[in-house]
Amino acid sequence: MQITIQGRHLAVTSSLNDYIHAKLLKIKHYFDQLINVHVVLFVEKNLQIAECTISAENHIFHNKIASDDMYKSVDTLLDKIERQILKYSEIRKSRASSHRERGTKYAEELKLADNGEKITLTETDMQVKPMDDLEAILQINADEKEFCIGYYLSETSLHPNFVIHMQKNKYKIYNFNNHWECKEAELINGSKIQINTSENILLPNSFIEDEIEYLNAHSEQPWKIFRSIRSESVTVIYKKGRSNFGVIREPLK
Repeated sequence: MQITIQGRHLAVTSSLNDYIHAKLLKIKHYFDQLINVHVVLFVEKNLQIAECTISAENHIFHNKIASDDMYKSVDTLLDKIERQILKYSEIRKSRASSHRERGTKYAEELKLADNGEKITLTETDMQVKPMDDLEAILQINADEKEFCIGYYLSETSLHPNFVIHMQKNKYKIYNFNNHWECKEAELINGSKIQINTSENILLPNSFIEDEIEYLNAHSEQPWKIFRSIRSESVTVIYKKGRSNFGVIREPLK
């Protein structure tokens, strides 16, 4: 297991470093292959924040916790990550191969997405059709939607791509071409797009319950894109209200 512990404008004491290593040893036993762990600790607005990203078996597990004490943040963070990995491990062992069973698992996921309160989930059917970035953005504007549900850029795409409307004439585009890429784009004069930034990203593997909890804890972020552990599909979940969420996922293959 390769572990990196980073303090962002924060000195990581030897005792805290040892404490994190000891907690991470429990996670090692869930995987046969090499595990890469990256922990970042920092302080923001008087909150002690711990963030962890674990890469194992081509899966990414990620979470971030804030509290008034760094040890408490680390405890809660690594406990949540372990529960996430345990769920993944159990599902991986019991997953059936048929498409019907995979579809049933996704329906179950929606029923189980209850974060201590009644959660309403509205699933939107994926619309997959050939469009380029400009066509997808113009489609959003024509339909007055926040999201372009999905589209293929080419016949070789393994996943639908997503366009999300950020604010007036500004968009985020998630493309897949051997790897996921996130581009920030701007619509110019209603007829062409300008790409302002572009970066390669890794989609975290997660459960809808965890993403609901994350969105409710981070009011500044209205959506998350991730790979659902249960359905093995790329999924967008977005906030419609405190207890009301929309769910968009790529069709089962």
